[in-house]
Amino acid sequence: MTAPASAPYTESLLGALRSLARGQGTLTLEARDLHGHRREELHIRANPEYLPASLTAALAEELGVTTPCVMQDGGAPVSLAGIPAVWRLQTRFSRETGWRHTVDPDNQARIRAALAGFPLPPAYLVDGGPIVWAWWALDAPVRITDATTPQIRQVLEGLALRLGGDWQIADDLTTMLPLCGIVRNFGGPESPERVDIEPVDPTTYTLEQLMTAAKETR
Repeated sequence: MTAPASAPYTESLLGALRSLARGQGTLTLEARDLHGHRREELHIRANPEYLPASLTAALAEELGVTTPCVMQDGGAPVSLAGIPAVWRLQTRFSRETGWRHTVDPDNQARIRAALAGFPLPPAYLVDGGPIVWAWWALDAPVRITDATTPQIRQVLEGLALRLGGDWQIADDLTTMLPLCGIVRNFGGPESPERVDIEPVDPTTYTLEQLMTAAKETR
């Protein structure tokens, strides 16, 4: 996991934010403290030119910031600029881990292996401790309508099946995912661990390309 905010880290964060915040609506982030209390709700308009002051302040205050994968209007999903795959990893907390929450490295290696075997690399890989997610940017945001929702869900389910990910995101596009800042219960208040954002590949895809890749034989 990454160290406190640095220039390369903020560049990666801005890139991920721009990739997420495309299309109609607003990207609504949540900032919470180490105990999980919500401190602030951040509203990001489409195509931000720079990191909002509220977001950099949240990083400075050692808050954890989460994001949905979808742009919203009045709380309802309206457009989707990419497709996520999400993994929820078991943690260990014992004498052997020094009474700190940790993720088994084998689980992290499993995710890397699954992505390495997938023909389309994601734009970003976000390591949020017990929640890891990959993000494939779409070539154009997709409006969420009665007509497009079944296809979106089919792609999400296909990726989850192919990559061994979690299916919850297919049922709820507003599921909050770690974006930046601290990871709760990892390291504690004295030495908190932080979400890491890894840029992988800038290529964009269509829903059809992602579905075809998810259906390919391993």
